[in-house]
Amino acid sequence: MLATEGEIFLAYADAIAATRPHRSASAFGPQAATATLRIGSVAPLIAGTLCGPLRRFHRRWPALEFAISTGATDYLPQAVAAGQLDCAIQPFSIAVEAVCAQLELRCELLWREPLVLIQSGYVSGMTSGLTSALAVVPGCAYHTMGVVASVLSSEVLETVDMPSYEVLLANVVSGRCHAVVPKSLLRAQRGLRGLRTQRIGDTAIVLISPHQRAAALESLRTILRRRVLSWH
Repeated sequence: MLATEGEIFLAYADAIAATRPHRSASAFGPQAATATLRIGSVAPLIAGTLCGPLRRFHRRWPALEFAISTGATDYLPQAVAAGQLDCAIQPFSIAVEAVCAQLELRCELLWREPLVLIQSGYVSGMTSGLTSALAVVPGCAYHTMGVVASVLSSEVLETVDMPSYEVLLANVVSGRCHAVVPKSLLRAQRGLRGLRTQRIGDTAIVLISPHQRAAALESLRTILRRRVLSWH
């Protein structure tokens, strides 16, 4: 379950998305009352990290609405290139970098997100075949198989796709699998117990956008870097 702050924010984003169509913010400056900045990201970043910075952005640009959508890490750059999104905020990978180069998009580091291996605190060791599995959410590049296999002392690590991070966390707590998640995802959960955590590395979070960016997007970039970097 998301923290109250995350639920309020996602409800607000859904309400914006349901309003009448607006023109993209990429064509407007801060005085354009009808413009909308379309931002794509992955669910754990929206719930765990982006709520505060986006509220600050809205206070700085009150006449500019923004629409939030989620998608797989390989889809978001394509949506930016197709003009369906103004930018994407997502984990970096070599594949994402290659797609951005092919599509002539700008891929810029925002911050580095700690990655943690989470395991059930109620299950001791590999008590069943299920606990040797690594849960992942398709399209979210948050797992590094070699590192995780080394930490778990397992040569073969089966991956199990989960439809959402809520389902993933429930399966980890029950001892059915392990998972690698961004630390911010755990920050967004309230009252979640029964997990053992171990930091195993970091992943880079990048801003993907066209090479020519509007003033609003530059402002968002500055807010994200200043606000989020202060947390790590």
